Amino acid sequence: MFVVYDGARSQTDPVALITGDFLFVGSLGRPDLLGEDAKRELARQMFRSVREKLADLPDGVEVHPGHGAGSACGAGMSGRPVSTLGYERRTNPYLDPTLSEADFVEKLLHGLPEIPDFYPRNKGINTAGPKDVIPLPGMVPLEPSDVARRVRADEATVIDLRDPLAFGGGHVPGALGIGIRGPFANWAGWVTPDDKPVILVDDTGDPAVIEEAVRGMVRTGRDYIDGYVRGGMAAWAETGLPLETLGQLDAGQAREAVQHGEMKLVDVRTPAEYEEDRDDAAIHRPVAETRDGVPGVEPEDSAAVICGSGYRSTVAASILKRLGHRRVTNVVGGMAAWNAASSEAADRWRDAA
Repeated sequence: MFVVYDGARSQTDPVALITGDFLFVGSLGRPDLLGEDAKRELARQMFRSVREKLADLPDGVEVHPGHGAGSACGAGMSGRPVSTLGYERRTNPYLDPTLSEADFVEKLLHGLPEIPDFYPRNKGINTAGPKDVIPLPGMVPLEPSDVARRVRADEATVIDLRDPLAFGGGHVPGALGIGIRGPFANWAGWVTPDDKPVILVDDTGDPAVIEEAVRGMVRTGRDYIDGYVRGGMAAWAETGLPLETLGQLDAGQAREAVQHGEMKLVDVRTPAEYEEDRDDAAIHRPVAETRDGVPGVEPEDSAAVICGSGYRSTVAASILKRLGHRRVTNVVGGMAAWNAASSEAADRWRDAA
């Protein structure tokens, strides 16, 4: 953590904290990345840091963390990029002054996100020294027909950067649906296969969108990007190349199909999310683990994939499609919609239609 002063105004009153992976908006950094043996001692060190390092700093100082919502570096981070120490003292559950050390440790270790498997890889990259990524890799437009040839030969992995509904409507066969307007870098780094280069595709081949995606992948150690589809999915469709689709079900339809035994429900949220708000009919399998399939779900089974909102379920459903699951669909709206839906509401909607 760095304490920042505005020397022209005061040499004693700090204006900001650069907190890195220590203090986040609404959360703290995770102490478990070095393994089970070290996590409790690191959690105790976090307790001492909270009580000692922050104690004498004023409420008005700004907090500028290294990560925000969507990062796997902590649990329950806010989407706000900046806070104040006073606000965190009032609202951040880990800064509660009444917590004992033992209670703090248990609270900090409970409900942590899964550890992305690119973290150990990045540790090795950082130790050895990173590759030169100037100029950025992947900023090369590729003709749709050339990409199609490489896809047919299984020479590349295509990542589709569009939103879940656009991906569902039509995508490059075998593509992974990892939307750029979400925690893209985390999931692209986590679930993209290592055995072949990546080709990116968006709506129209916008270089700004492609560059954003490339930068995200490079930050997670995924720098083997060959290029992007010139003209995006618009050009792919205009060329008459094959498309695959991913079915989209509203929560009412999915709920009814699951209740009638016509479809299996696969919940790909984190274990903590699943335990807090679960449907006993669901088969739980976190997103990253779907790379090995889902126990109890065969390729010929009809399966509805659900998460919190529809983003992660699209990632997982696209993985399952690559594994040969052809009857997989995405539940639009995620668990919030699932909980709000009922068979009666679905019936009324269909009758009105």
